[in-house]
Amino acid sequence: MNIPLYNQWDPRWGAILLGKSKYTMANSGCYVTSFCMAAHNHGIVMDPGEFVTKLNKVKALTDEGVLTYDGLMRAFPVLNFNERVYTSNDPIRNTQKVTIEASIKRIRQLLLLGQPTLLATDENPFNAQVADHAVCAKDFRGEGLDTDFLINNPNGGNEQWFSERYGPVKDKLYGYISVIGPSLDGISQSLQIHKSAGQAAWKLGQAQRGISPTVYYKEALEDLVRHI
Repeated sequence: MNIPLYNQWDPRWGAILLGKSKYTMANSGCYVTSFCMAAHNHGIVMDPGEFVTKLNKVKALTDEGVLTYDGLMRAFPVLNFNERVYTSNDPIRNTQKVTIEASIKRIRQLLLLGQPTLLATDENPFNAQVADHAVCAKDFRGEGLDTDFLINNPNGGNEQWFSERYGPVKDKLYGYISVIGPSLDGISQSLQIHKSAGQAAWKLGQAQRGISPTVYYKEALEDLVRHI
């Protein structure tokens, strides 16, 4: 996958405010920076400064500096918000959660289809067991609950394995976010592997012709996931 490394603390964009909030890219821009890295894989080539400026222009962030998914899609129509999942590891959220086993399996499927996925974890040692940080996953190793994800971490701009920074995925993954779009390579490779995925191929063809691309890219991805 075509995913560059960016540091949210980079002085070129670290001081840019998130919406009308008091928060900056440096101290609170992990989600925006991770989305920016993932977006390169879908043909949106911007650095985080350009990315957040575009988001601010369409008011994609709330007054508290929180990125909204409809705002993200408004700024970048080629992207489509797919899912925001909290795993069974998250002790805080009073909402429906997905088991860590099912979450890991789903993220693996998305990565196999060329869809970088944001992972939520705990970065602040003084605020334990709170999903206060996002990283961009782009590959994996291992099997089942022993899966480890290769991440681009916006806190410092480092490529590293999730477990080396945060501990075992099965214990420290609190959630994930998938925003899907046309992969530059992954989907075409997947279609070669899964030749029986006829519905997905047809839907991708429709999307590439400009026919309801948001709908067909999303549905094609779901069709392909079922073949993995």
